[in-house]
Amino acid sequence: MPWAADNDAFNGWDTDMERRFLRMVEAISGLPGCLFVTCPDIVGDAGLTSLLFHEYAPLLWRHGLPVLRGRPRHVARLAEGLARHVAPGQARSTPAGEVWVMAGRAVANRSQSLTIQTPRGAVEVVRQQWRSRRAGSGWQWEWLARRRGQRDWKQGPTAREAIRRATLTAPRQQPEWLLDAAAQAVKELET
Repeated sequence: MPWAADNDAFNGWDTDMERRFLRMVEAISGLPGCLFVTCPDIVGDAGLTSLLFHEYAPLLWRHGLPVLRGRPRHVARLAEGLARHVAPGQARSTPAGEVWVMAGRAVANRSQSLTIQTPRGAVEVVRQQWRSRRAGSGWQWEWLARRRGQRDWKQGPTAREAIRRATLTAPRQQPEWLLDAAAQAVKELET
């Protein structure tokens, strides 16, 4: 049975989360059927996510585990097909030697990616929902975009703003291609 493991870092990454993650890695190391383990990440902070990836990916590879970087392109589609999914603190062996897991909280709240051709190159766009760690905060939608070949995502409250930031277009410029790209993203990803 295929399964995957989440880092469970949606609400933040600290020493307790790291300890739980490392215990989980030890518990699942060598179990058959692992599709991927999501590397620790910080929701909404591409820079810190990159640093965490470079720190923890080698550890996962040493344990023979396939690594999925936080902010993956097709996590939503991958996760929908999983029968079982593990999170730190929930890893436990069953009598059959399987590992049961809990679905990650951020995975279901991200659209599939859409690649849009612009005069400044291909731009990958996603729409995701996030929630602040403040008590009582609600879910909010945001747009993320990056040019092909770039590692970090640029955030914006609208598709147009995220694409503008990713393509390094000046704030006051609204070229026709930018408006067309934003309209295409909204049409494809909001429906």
